[in-house]
Amino acid sequence: MREGEERRPASLRLLLCAFAAYSLAHLFNNTVLELPAPRNALLRLQLATNGWIEPVLLRSQVVLAAFVLVVIVLGRRQMAEVGWRARNIMPGLLVHAGAWLVLQVGLALAVWRQGIELAWHPKWAHLGTSAVLGGVLAQALGHALVEDTAFRAFFLPELRARLGRPARQLTLFLFPALAVLGSALLFGLAHLPTRLFVKGSGLAELVREQGHFLLAGLALGLAYVLTRNLFIVVGLHVLRNDPAPLVDVSGDVLNLAVLVVFGGVIVLAALRTLREQRAAAKSPENVHRQAA
Repeated sequence: MREGEERRPASLRLLLCAFAAYSLAHLFNNTVLELPAPRNALLRLQLATNGWIEPVLLRSQVVLAAFVLVVIVLGRRQMAEVGWRARNIMPGLLVHAGAWLVLQVGLALAVWRQGIELAWHPKWAHLGTSAVLGGVLAQALGHALVEDTAFRAFFLPELRARLGRPARQLTLFLFPALAVLGSALLFGLAHLPTRLFVKGSGLAELVREQGHFLLAGLALGLAYVLTRNLFIVVGLHVLRNDPAPLVDVSGDVLNLAVLVVFGGVIVLAALRTLREQRAAAKSPENVHRQAA
């Protein structure tokens, strides 16, 4: 499927199977792979690679493999239909690198304004460079990549395609919003079996956890709608989960700075989208179509 072409909605059976595959693989991840033998084997591999290969990196591949097996192999969908386009990788890397640099500058300025001497974040000394970068890699090629491939690049466009073509200006924005909300709800529900049967979360905790997943799903879904680039979303997801700060700051300051940078990228993407829509509306083809 080429970018810009109308998406052919998947069957309801495929959507249900894909959701079940993700949820069950995630449950397998947190039960079987948490048994002493596989857990210790993964920890030994992490030590042997000096922290470059974290357990979450390999465990995430189990979920990715199950999802790809159902959607790509059995469902006969194309890799582009789960957001995997080679030309989008470099923009994703550049956005992540730029956002990370802005974050580091912002953290340094925040410390400087408080009159505190700049110091390296202790995790670099305690864990080592390879372990810190291994954590970022585990997010980029594991945790974040898997979640965003499934819920942002597959389920979100599928829900949007099922809503049909907008007939009025209101539905032009309403349909994508509903698709973002639906994918965010699915994101939380996919984690529910693990939270319920493995973590043993109570009702109040489950509600709080589902709220967390909903907010994260809304933010990342909005980023995907605005950028149409899975790898930009993955980069933002990595920045949120593992910002790898250079400057020693408190957790509250770091979280706030990450949210500001995350929001800044979304605002810039929204402004770019508005410019593109205005340019398209003023194009000769569109003006002629409206006149006709």
